[in-house]
Formats: sequence, C-alpha cells, structure tokens
Amino acid sequence: MRKSNLKSNIVLMELIICILFFSLSTAVCVKIFAASYSLSKQSAALTGGVLAVQSMAEVYKAQNGDIKKTAKTLNLNTINEEITVFYDNRWYKNQDNSSSNYVKLTKTSNKEATVTAHGEKGQIIFSIDVKAGG
Repeated sequence: MRKSNLKSNIVLMELIICILFFSLSTAVCVKIFAASYSLSKQSAALTGGVLAVQSMAEVYKAQNGDIKKTAKTLNLNTINEEITVFYDNRWYKNQDNSSSNYVKLTKTSNKEATVTAHGEKGQIIFSIDVKAGG
C-alpha cells in the first residue's frame, strides 16, 4: 500500500508541475498578444498620420504655398493662416470637428508651413516642415 501511495504522490506532483508550467506559458502568451495589439494600434495611427500629413503637404506645395488655394482645393476654410482636417479613428476624413484625429497646416512664413498630425489624445504623431517652390 505504501508503494502505491508513493507512486500516486509522484504522479500528482508531476501533474501539478505541468499545470504550473502551462499556466506560466499562457500568461506569457497573453502578455505578448496584448503588447502586439498595442503596437499594431500605434503603427496604424502613425501610418494614417503620415499619409494625411504628406497629402496635405503635397497640396500646399502644388498650390505654390498659397494657403487660401490649398484650403479651396481641400474644400476647407482657413482660420488665422491655419487649415485643420479632421479624421476618424481609421484616418478617414470626417466632417465632425470633435473627431479624435486631425491634421493641421500652419503657415510659418511666406512660402513655408508646418503640417502636423495629432492623435486620439491630442499628442503629435508626425510633423513636417514644407517649403513651396517658386
């Protein structure tokens, strides 16, 4: 009877060790998946912001640094030498001024401007300085 009891104790210990090992493995995998999801969201925000900034900068350059023509091309209005375009969470243009993402073009000198993409919490995602030729 003692030998049988000892064998069942060893099997029970092995089973407990296996369960602990798989529990730790599961915790590590969940942490990795959560980190990858967060990184994926940040990457999508950066990609959307960069594309929106580049698009606005190209229109500004094509209009030779004229902010009024740039606004007219984008079907927007200028306010104090600034143009603001609002985007939804997936970086599609949105008419709602309370949208979380936006791109702002601010004229800094005669033919120069700064174009900045802002994220959900107002943080700057990407910014470039643009100089129109001519």
